[in-house]
Amino acid sequence: MIRAQSIRHQYDVWKGDEKFSRTALDGADLDVAEGEFIAILGANGSGKSTLAKHLNVLLLPDDGVVHVSGMDTADEKNLWEIRTTVGMVFQNPDNQIIGTSVEEDVAFGPENKNLESRDIQDKVTSSLKAVGLLSRRKSSPTKLSGGQKQRVAIAGVLACDSRCIVFDEPTAMLDPASRKEVLDVIRQLHQSGKTIILITHHTDEVVDADRIILMEKGRVAASGTPQEIFSDPERLRAAGMDLPPVAELAEILKKDGAIEHAGPVLDSSELISLVMQNAETVKPEMCPAPSNQSHAEPKVLSEPSTGREEPLLEVRDLCFTYARGTVNETKVLQNISFDVHRGECIGLIGTTGAGKTTLARNLNGLLKADSGDILYKGESIYRRGYRLSNFRKEVGLVFQRSETQLFCKTVLDDVAFGPKKMGLSEEEARKTAEETLALVGIDEEYYDSSPMDLSGGQKRRVALAGVLSMGPSVLILDEPAAGLDPVIKAEVFGIINRIREERGTAIILISHEMEDIAGYADKVLLLAEGGIKLAGSPGDVFSDVEKVRSYGADVPAVTSVMYELAECGLRFGRLETGVFEAAAAIESAMGKEGRI
Repeated sequence: MIRAQSIRHQYDVWKGDEKFSRTALDGADLDVAEGEFIAILGANGSGKSTLAKHLNVLLLPDDGVVHVSGMDTADEKNLWEIRTTVGMVFQNPDNQIIGTSVEEDVAFGPENKNLESRDIQDKVTSSLKAVGLLSRRKSSPTKLSGGQKQRVAIAGVLACDSRCIVFDEPTAMLDPASRKEVLDVIRQLHQSGKTIILITHHTDEVVDADRIILMEKGRVAASGTPQEIFSDPERLRAAGMDLPPVAELAEILKKDGAIEHAGPVLDSSELISLVMQNAETVKPEMCPAPSNQSHAEPKVLSEPSTGREEPLLEVRDLCFTYARGTVNETKVLQNISFDVHRGECIGLIGTTGAGKTTLARNLNGLLKADSGDILYKGESIYRRGYRLSNFRKEVGLVFQRSETQLFCKTVLDDVAFGPKKMGLSEEEARKTAEETLALVGIDEEYYDSSPMDLSGGQKRRVALAGVLSMGPSVLILDEPAAGLDPVIKAEVFGIINRIREERGTAIILISHEMEDIAGYADKVLLLAEGGIKLAGSPGDVFSDVEKVRSYGADVPAVTSVMYELAECGLRFGRLETGVFEAAAAIESAMGKEGRI
């Protein structure tokens, strides 16, 4: 269906007043058969999205050829037919949705094909039914969750009769429940005969693919089934990717001799079966279905103990309502209370719409609560005469799509902007900007470049530097690693840890990635229904698997495996959140301590 041969593509980038070329694709080849499910993996900057944009003529190759159903993408007369054949769903559904209602948005494509009104309605109905949103056809897209918006975007592509759909990081911004919704739709579309091309950094999303394409430096580095690709973890890591958590856990257990299996273990149920077959402590014939009983009782955050340093930030009974006093009044936060201490990291989790970003904007003073109080170093920010402009320098906020915070001509100017506004001289602001850029790992060669010409990971770090340059005591990070490959993600969190250690900066981390929360947060707050429903250490909160899931959140993959094993009869002192800790606990429970 699709054949791309020796594709080369370069982008123009600017450094000061000089124009340079950056190679994105360097001889990439791709063959996709009708009805295949292809997953494309690769680090940021490996050329995945650039390749995808060549498949429906959003870009044309500088060299090489792309054919879609026998049509050359370079031939302008094929443009409309190719874009109808190959539809694209992007990372941010808000960039694709233009209608004031769901059905209006989905009808946009068929209307532009000049179809009869009845045919348009039939396509809208069948497309919305396929993604499970027929009952929301009259709803405004602004009232939908992230997962529902992404399904509207998919329906819009389906309504155009696309035989192939390219998904470019479709779950990067979604909570676990919404992510599952979208992945279920993708699987169903493949089963119905659609050709699927899924671009993602989440290796656990590609285990059902027919074939995985691994990209590196603008070329296809490897191609094979999930079993073949994940059989070579070192090759995968060399390309900037990791094994899925379940596969990584299985590899450790295999290496320690706790289980035996040829090839990678990609499915959690298969891993659980292997563990139980090799357990020496218990041999149940069959694993019972998971019960609603928790295996650990979560602890509630306690007040600071006597003699402990006073909190930097205190939140007391905070309530917030959007459109208060109107017909659209929506209560978002109710009686929120917690403390933030110097150098600690608080992880904030919850479904899309739970109020996490709203809380962050209240904490930064961008929104004002209906009632309750926020105290910084013991002083209420709502006190008459309190200077919020100074407070916002102390409590910095890096938005979810941090690239939207970049606006100056050069990287150095962008990071120096805040210090200048604080009253520093040109020389002082420049020095502060250079020091902060060095802290986040941006080389001097990029100082005179436009922020818009940087990679996604570099943009994220420059935006972080722009906030850090003002020396905040508290830093709020809203999905700082969304859309980043494992290597760059590790770099970003390495920077965050260094800031905590060297500057004592407190971190409030908002994330849908439970592995990130478990790995970096000291405390976890689960926000749902306007309030904090669970609070405690990552181990305490994630041990209450059923309750966490009842609020639409989830637990790390290895914690879920341990929970299922406990249901099968293995006994653990606690449910672990890290891969190595989980492996040690499982081996101990299996009676394999000597092999660790």
